[in-house]
Amino acid sequence: MTKECKSYCENAAFYIAAQCQMTPIAWATTGVAKNALFEAFCKAIGYTYHLFIPSIHLPEDIGGCTDIDRVRKVSEVYPMDWIKVFEKPNQCLHIDEINTAGPTMMPPLLSITNERRVGDIVFHPSTIILCAANPPEMAPNSAPLAGSMQNRLYHHDWKFPLNQWIDGMKNGGVFPTPTDFPIVGDYSSYLPKWTGALGNFAKRNRNAVVTHTLPEDEKAFCSPRMLFKLAHCLAGADKVKAEGEVIEQLCVGTVGKNVGAQIVKFIAAMDLYDADDVIDGKASVSYTDDRVDSLIYLPSAILDALRPEGCHGKDRLDKAVTVLLDMSENGLLDAVMPVLGELSSTYKSWNPPKNLKARYGQVMMELA
Repeated sequence: MTKECKSYCENAAFYIAAQCQMTPIAWATTGVAKNALFEAFCKAIGYTYHLFIPSIHLPEDIGGCTDIDRVRKVSEVYPMDWIKVFEKPNQCLHIDEINTAGPTMMPPLLSITNERRVGDIVFHPSTIILCAANPPEMAPNSAPLAGSMQNRLYHHDWKFPLNQWIDGMKNGGVFPTPTDFPIVGDYSSYLPKWTGALGNFAKRNRNAVVTHTLPEDEKAFCSPRMLFKLAHCLAGADKVKAEGEVIEQLCVGTVGKNVGAQIVKFIAAMDLYDADDVIDGKASVSYTDDRVDSLIYLPSAILDALRPEGCHGKDRLDKAVTVLLDMSENGLLDAVMPVLGELSSTYKSWNPPKNLKARYGQVMMELA
């Protein structure tokens, strides 16, 4: 997937999913450092950590309390203070033991995990939501998650970092905090590559996209919603150069073992161009009918290859724009236009050479 893969701490896929608009759930036995590592992760990325255990709360502790406005003759819902904090940036909500929540608690939790809101309280876009659950035999009064909830989560089999724990025990109970959390940041330039790739997968595997019967003994299953969320996770993984095991975990934990395995094979077989090779003329782009729908990622990849700003000479910019113009004239105009727009605003002193002026001007007119 990338030229250079990078290894991260245990459960890297969980942390990547959390930063890519996905709500991950860690499935594990009790006492394996989930809470402690969740807090350490939040500290590493500069987030404020909040713990919520649904089984010890009432539904109104999430949804708020009602009161009557006797002047307007209507009832109003007043949110709890702890919910309003998520309107602020860089907040993390950890919903622990989610499978022990009662039936009346599940609707507001469903709204939180998927829509990131409670009533009129809309969470800040940066909000991260983490879930955790123990197996039924270790979770009193637990119940299987409904399909509607299962299909909103990335399901992760939590791995206990045994070696770190042993080091801490040998150090008098002072346990080391991981310093190799994957920190994703802005991954937007990688997203078109993966929405295009999974769109191409769906085109070739139409029967796999929608699940009509819940699989037995499996928590994750495929839907259009989860394929889109998986594209976000794969974009984040690409950004931090995560290794193959992480990619496999993200695929299987998001859309299930069957479809996830198919996607892993599809990714391995993807014939993706390296943006640097394309810009430098080491690779020629083919625009045959069976390739165009798999090239939608390339304009954004070229833009990413031209970062950081100010480190690329005019000759390389000329070559990159030439490739983008070729793409615009071969069925990829919609993917190329925003990239050219960002390039023109980033490299304001750049002007197209004479041989590109007419073609460049025509595309920029479309952009305007």
